[in-house]
Amino acid sequence: MDALSAALTALVARHESLRTTFDAVDGRGVQIVHDPREIRLDPYDLSHLPADEREAELRELLAYERARPFDLRRGPLLRTGLIRLGAQEHVLSLTLHHIITDGWSTGVLTGDLRELYRAALSGEPAALPPLPVSYADFAAWQRTELTAPRADEELAYWTRQLAGVPPLEVPTDRPRPAVRTKNGATVEFTVPAGVNSRLKEFGQTRGTTLFMTLVAAAQILLARLSGGRDIAVGTVTSGRERPEVERLIGFFVNTLVLRSTVDPHARFDDFLAEVRGTVLDAFAHQAVPFERVVDEVRPVRDTSRTPLFQAMVVLQNAPGRALELPGLELADVELDTQTAAFDLTFEFAEAEGVCCAD
Repeated sequence: MDALSAALTALVARHESLRTTFDAVDGRGVQIVHDPREIRLDPYDLSHLPADEREAELRELLAYERARPFDLRRGPLLRTGLIRLGAQEHVLSLTLHHIITDGWSTGVLTGDLRELYRAALSGEPAALPPLPVSYADFAAWQRTELTAPRADEELAYWTRQLAGVPPLEVPTDRPRPAVRTKNGATVEFTVPAGVNSRLKEFGQTRGTTLFMTLVAAAQILLARLSGGRDIAVGTVTSGRERPEVERLIGFFVNTLVLRSTVDPHARFDDFLAEVRGTVLDAFAHQAVPFERVVDEVRPVRDTSRTPLFQAMVVLQNAPGRALELPGLELADVELDTQTAAFDLTFEFAEAEGVCCAD
């Protein structure tokens, strides 16, 4: 436990985002980077409970921790916890506010924590290269880019591309609430390896990626469900075009809108070619933050919907690794998701040739 506490302490010292809070000065948001702090793990003991009660209490504790709000001003925005289930069985929880992390960061965090834990056990220095930049450097670069002439060109592209985009109207089993909630659920399914392989081959022979094929398929499905032809979906980009930021923990992702016209009489090959062009154009204009695009496009605001799109399509391909700590056997604790950021989210991830989705 001491080695794990030391590794977490070193992790927070290494990454400024993990010790950052946010405040407002003269009406503008500012980030405040604090000095490194010691991370102490004080186990919450459930070992005295019968097995069935212990499992139920564990899930209740983890669900509570995930739902507990953060204070952006006071922090910390990384919360650590350790739950003892038995003499040799513990659960480590790491809860981070999304403002300081993203999917890519998860792989960075687990990789660094593994090495820092090994170093704490052995008493040797961690074999991690110094970080060449900080998140503050990235923020400064982004501000510079947003004042360059190129930013006006990109905003003009999005204004043209998203003018008059209609809301997605899919059948629902109950009336849409007047004010959008975060209530939701997850349904998981697996695309068999053979189907996944054929999808990739189909796209490769036509100069498209698996992601483009999945976007095209999702847009056709949404067109059939809604009865519409003008279909916009969202997706995310890593925002890590600069190699200097690849080893940083932080929030770098940006949201892009992919808008297509689905012709029910067109061949799928032709529609896929159009989607390919849309995706390439969108990624070529990804530097402008989504919030800036919304401000510029000025869609009709509807408190029951997210602006510009209501369905998201994501293919998770960020570098990642399972958390492995020397001398320990580790397994993920899966929790049910009961929230949703959009009306629908199609999230795909490849693992051992199989495409998993929810």
